[in-house]
Amino acid sequence: MSETEFEIPDPVVDAIEEGTPAVKAFRQSSGQSQHDVAAEAGMTDERLAAIEQGSTPRNLELAVLSDVLDVPVDLLVDE
Repeated sequence: MSETEFEIPDPVVDAIEEGTPAVKAFRQSSGQSQHDVAAEAGMTDERLAAIEQGSTPRNLELAVLSDVLDVPVDLLVDE
């Protein structure tokens, strides 16, 4: 899925504009719990929490989170 084919929900745009890290904004918009996303992504709750608080995810973590959240990787990278 390319970024051009993906429509970003308004609540995600608003959250990111307010400073919420993209991974957290997309997870919250999906309605999934932090625990469920972490488990499906094969990472600890603590690691996902760190990413959601601004820790830089590794490329593999981004790829897995992209699959779990069904969001293009490009959109999960905070600039």
